[in-house]
Amino acid sequence: MAVVQEISARIGRTTGLGIAANMRNHYSPWVLRTLVLFLCLANIINIGADLGAMGDILRLLVAGPQLLYVVFFGALCASLQIFLQYRRFVFFLRWLCLALLAYFGTHAALPRS
Repeated sequence: MAVVQEISARIGRTTGLGIAANMRNHYSPWVLRTLVLFLCLANIINIGADLGAMGDILRLLVAGPQLLYVVFFGALCASLQIFLQYRRFVFFLRWLCLALLAYFGTHAALPRS
């Protein structure tokens, strides 16, 4: 995932255009729409995985229903995006990223069965 982000950033920096704009210049509209649809699907799956990881972390810390925690984090993120200024929202994003990092740390430390 980091490599894809790096390549996307380099393409954007070099051309001054995003991925979709570059694809529009080189491919037919139906190919562009199909690729954008796949991109949206990948982003939805990625967001779901991130929310699931945050729900798992909270379940490890507090116990309780993981699905409820996923819904809570989804509602929290959506509310913060809508009602907060970007600078304040970044503060919350940093803590949520730390929670994701803790998720990987706890899974790496757990014994395998």
